[in-house]
Amino acid sequence: MFRINGAKGLKESLQATIGAIIANREPIEELKIENPDILSRLEKLLDMIDTITSHALKVKRILIDPVSKVIGPIGKMISGS
Repeated sequence: MFRINGAKGLKESLQATIGAIIANREPIEELKIENPDILSRLEKLLDMIDTITSHALKVKRILIDPVSKVIGPIGKMISGS
């Protein structure tokens, strides 16, 4: 088990998971015998996680600039700089 920090960390973990799926294709193919729809369900799950993390990263970028423009001058006023 490992810790994932934020949307960027989740996105990186998602990419690592996709790499692991590709690297372990044979055992996954064996699972398809018992669960024929396993790859399509996994694909839907990974796509959903990717969509959520992409939106989270976009929201972060949208909010960071305006907030930092407001906080920057306030921080200078408070610190007396």
